[in-house]
Amino acid sequence: MFQDLAVLIIITTTLFYIGFSFIKSLRTKKVSSGCGGCTGCELSKKDAGCKT
Repeated sequence: MFQDLAVLIIITTTLFYIGFSFIKSLRTKKVSSGCGGCTGCELSKKDAGCKT
């Protein structure tokens, strides 16, 4: 019984850590520009329109 409980705790902790890391990777980084660190548009390449 104790082994089952230990395995369940380890699996739950691992799944929580994976989920937390995934959600954290989806959030934008805190940067000084309004683009949020994105470099995929023409505005960010020209450095126009992305300033806050």
